[in-house]
This record gives sequence, structure tokens and C-alpha cells, in this order.
Amino acid sequence: MILSAGWYKLSFVSLPSPFSLPSPYTLPSPYSCITASTAREHAIADQASERDPRARAREARAEQYFEQDLKGQRRWYSERASTYKQRTQVLGLLVIGAGAATSFVQVFAARPWVPVITAALGAVVVLIEGWQRISRYAETWTAYRTASERMKREQRLYVNGAGPYRNVDEDEAYLRFVEAVEAILAEEQQIYWQNRGSEPPKGQQPKPAVSDNTVRKDA
Repeated sequence: MILSAGWYKLSFVSLPSPFSLPSPYTLPSPYSCITASTAREHAIADQASERDPRARAREARAEQYFEQDLKGQRRWYSERASTYKQRTQVLGLLVIGAGAATSFVQVFAARPWVPVITAALGAVVVLIEGWQRISRYAETWTAYRTASERMKREQRLYVNGAGPYRNVDEDEAYLRFVEAVEAILAEEQQIYWQNRGSEPPKGQQPKPAVSDNTVRKDA
């Protein structure tokens, strides 16, 4: 700034901003990142569209197998697993509540009704624990959920052509899928009866894994 006699003259010298960058270091536009991301998304979408016809056909075939051949057995496993899990949690909460109530009523130990309430709560706990041992809700819902998730995983592998379904033709991939699902069902049924300490009834013997010849005849 320069001051002159009589009049004040101001002159400013422009200094480069500390935030300005020379031209070689110009920051890229944020829209360039968006453009690159959009291009990648389009490339992925193009690849997915190429897989879609085969994936859709396999998914429809797998759903037909589950719904018609297995009579909705995968959905049955999933629904029953959720039901048994709920029952396990409810019974567990009842046991905890009965134990807490038993401890609480001891505050009124001088009252004549305390022994009756304590005995009743103890009987409830014994009944619940006995029923859990008979019904085996915890073991059953775990086994059902495991079987359901394994079947879902096998279907995802089959639909996307991954794992044992990679680089094989459609008929061979379907046969491998059927064999894998049948093996899962046979294993689950075997565990079910082992947990109950008995053998399956004659009319409900677990199915072994389907052989190639049997499946090819059915196909």
C-alpha cells in the first residue's frame, strides 16, 4: 500500500493465494469420479445381463424342484426352524422368570402363602425343563435352520454357476444340484433320529444321496 501527499492513494499488489495450485497440479473435477463410477456400473450391469438368461432359467428350475419334487420342503424347514426357535426362547424366558420370582417371594418369608408359591414355581420350572428335553426344540430348530441355509447356499451356487457347477453343462449342473440337496435332507433326517435315540420308522427311512443313474432316469 502506497500513501501520497494530499491524497491517499491505495495500490494493492495481488499475491497468489496459498490455496491456489499451479496448472500441473489442478484437482480433477468431482464429476470425473462419478463418470468413472457410472461406467463401471454399466460394465457390471452388462455382465449381469449376459448371465441373466442362464441364471433365471436355473433359478426357475431350482424353484420347481423345491416346490414340486420336494413339496416345498425347504420353505417348511425354514418356517419350522423359526417356530421352534421362538418356542425355545419363550420357554427359556419362563424358566428365568420363575427362578427370579422364586427368589423375590422369599422376601415375604413370614407369610403363610410363600411356601405354596415357591413350590408352584419350582414345579413350573421342572415341567418346562422336562418338556424341553422331550420336545428338543433347541436341537431341532438348529438342525432345521442348518438344513435350510445349506439348501439356500446350494441353490445360490447352482444359479450362479459357482463351485461344483462351474464350467459344466445344464443337465450335469442340475443333476449335481439334486444330489447335493438330497444329501442334505438325508443327513438332516439321520441327525433328527439320532438326537432322539432311535431309528427312523420303516416308512420314513432317510433317503441316500441320489446316484447319477437314478437321477438321469428321472430327468
